[in-house]
Parts: sequence; structure tokens; C-alpha cells
Amino acid sequence: MRLGDWLLSGTAGRPPTLCDLATDPSCEADKFEHAPRIGLTLFRLAYDAEAAAQKRKRPREPATVDASTAAALQVWGE
Repeated sequence: MRLGDWLLSGTAGRPPTLCDLATDPSCEADKFEHAPRIGLTLFRLAYDAEAAAQKRKRPREPATVDASTAAALQVWGE
């Protein structure tokens, strides 16, 4: 998530990192402790965007497989 020169990035199961691209374009130093309000704001924006996307997500339709494809899958162990 990016807001101006601030970039929040992370992966599931690990704390996010925050960097200021204006002073650290390679994002080597984590600024989350020094700018917690910006970090938490970006985290909340990312969380809300993901939650909204999940609500709009349509349920998956089950696959329909014809007899010859089903037989081929059976042969290959699926």
C-alpha cells in the first residue's frame, strides 16, 4: 500500500514494514516504529480494501466435466 512517498509492504504471518521512498528509495530501513500513525493508517486502508474485495467476490461455480475428461482424470489419478 502506498501513500505519497510512504510504502507499506508485507507478507502473511510477518509484521509489515514501512519505508519512506523520499529518503530511502531502496526500502532498506523499516520506519514503522518512527511513524506508527502512518503505518497503522496504511495497514487499515489495505485491510479495508481487502475486506471490501472479499465481499464483492462471487462464489466459484463447480466445474462440469464431460465423460471422456472424467475418464482421463480417473486414469491419471485425479
